Amino acid sequence: MAPDFASVSKSSLLRIIGTALVVGTQLGSGPALADGAVVLGRPADIAKTGVAIGIASNHRDNEAAYKAALNECRTNKDGSASAKSLCSLVAYFKDQCAAVAIDKKAGTPGFGWSIGIDKATAQREALAHCIATAGKSREKFCEQSVFFCDGTAAK
Repeated sequence: MAPDFASVSKSSLLRIIGTALVVGTQLGSGPALADGAVVLGRPADIAKTGVAIGIASNHRDNEAAYKAALNECRTNKDGSASAKSLCSLVAYFKDQCAAVAIDKKAGTPGFGWSIGIDKATAQREALAHCIATAGKSREKFCEQSVFFCDGTAAK
């Protein structure tokens, strides 16, 4: 049974955003934070198994960003156990934005992610990747689900 992508984009990804905001608030003033990471659990058949997502931004270094994103991916309550077991680093980013676009209907393959120089670029590219994987009958259902901007790109 495929996971419900609608709940992934609303509950888990909102939890990721909340965690990033809390961490940023707790760190307070000090050195500028500007490292981010994208961790994904992508099985061969996303339509069947779903995807697990972890994105972290505004960390002190790549290692801290990676650990935070990996934790989010592995604890994603809406990701299937098999998707979470595949969580691995796909990219680091600094002073850029990361975005995810999905077809929210369970059992569909539409999924895309991207890193861009700004929010608009990242979202446009993520949407294009989703459309490319969704298939003709589902391409119009791809939607932006989440984005994170880091460092100077967050301004």
